[in-house]
Amino acid sequence: MDVRKLRVFGIALIAIGTLVACAESDDRWTYIERDARIGDADAQLQLGLRYLYGNDIPKDSVQAKHWLELSAAQHLAAGQYYLAQLYLAQHDAVSRAQALALLRAAHDGGESMADHSLAEILATSADGNREDGQFAVGLLETTLRDDTSADADDFEVLAAAYARAGRFAEAVGAQRHAVSDEDCSCKKELLRQRERRLETYQRGETWNEAL
Repeated sequence: MDVRKLRVFGIALIAIGTLVACAESDDRWTYIERDARIGDADAQLQLGLRYLYGNDIPKDSVQAKHWLELSAAQHLAAGQYYLAQLYLAQHDAVSRAQALALLRAAHDGGESMADHSLAEILATSADGNREDGQFAVGLLETTLRDDTSADADDFEVLAAAYARAGRFAEAVGAQRHAVSDEDCSCKKELLRQRERRLETYQRGETWNEAL
């Protein structure tokens, strides 16, 4: 077989492999959708995430919310977490309150992904208190101490939690980690906001989302 025929044969094999993979993927999602429709919480979560992130289909926030709501209603912690993220993206007080309830439930259900978002709301809520701050610190402190991949956003939330708990010296220290993040140097507004937070903690004041 000459080189040209070999090339054509190779292309044909790749095309066949692609078609088989697509067929298998379609079959998988057919089964997942079937299970979701008959009430399987894990399948509802997978289908919701498929619409949320546009996995082989156009993104659809309405469908994503529908399936995640069904999953969360069955107390699946991961479903509660991802539904909370949808609410937080709406940036209003009612949605934030709904997200807080979902994140608490997800945390109680053992979903560790919920801890950062839950701590951030508790640490920066306009009507928060010291108990909220202490709980937020508990969610983050040990994890960040042992996590070498912790970034500026993590330390910023920890700083807010320390401040809400009345631990301002520790808040200043954590916020300085966020301010010194090299990746922030080209984002002047973000850096300035971090500096404003640092100044707030140095004055012995807490930070809330309305500032």
